[in-house]
Amino acid sequence: MTKKAMHLTRQFTHYGPRASIPTTKAALCLPGDCGVMFSQTEGANVENELVQNSDALSAIMVAAIGAGAGLCSGVIASLIAPWVQYAIETRKKSFEYKRQKILEIRELLDNNRDMNEIEKSSLWGFISANLNEQEKKMVFPRGIVVRIPTDGSRDTLSQDDYKKQGISDMLYRLEKEWKLIKT
Repeated sequence: MTKKAMHLTRQFTHYGPRASIPTTKAALCLPGDCGVMFSQTEGANVENELVQNSDALSAIMVAAIGAGAGLCSGVIASLIAPWVQYAIETRKKSFEYKRQKILEIRELLDNNRDMNEIEKSSLWGFISANLNEQEKKMVFPRGIVVRIPTDGSRDTLSQDDYKKQGISDMLYRLEKEWKLIKT
């Protein structure tokens, strides 16, 4: 047999030289040529060869499919991994920036007693941009603010301390919004 890629199509009765004795023959189709006849034993041999070849081909196909799947997943992973890494790094940098900004403003509030010095700092733009309405009323009061303690103590906050309290409230709110602290 010259080509192993034949497949068994059907069996039929063929009348040999003696028309009275039918013999079973297998018809095999070769690519481009159909109608090659073999006896029953030859057909069984061909069938066995086809089964063995299909087992070898199925192992090759499984390996090819596995290699193709591995290649596809590798390509997808190599395309997605940089985006995921970029997103993680961006979040880390954003978190670190926010945490550092809060620390700088807290230092500024602790080291300066005078509100004029705080308003002249480079952090003032950040502070004023992040104040909500209630905090703005504390930091930019209209008129003179007199705060009378409700707990009976005689300690009162100065005008600057009251404004710094508004900024501290803003920092605490931002820490909660940015999830820098657990609430």
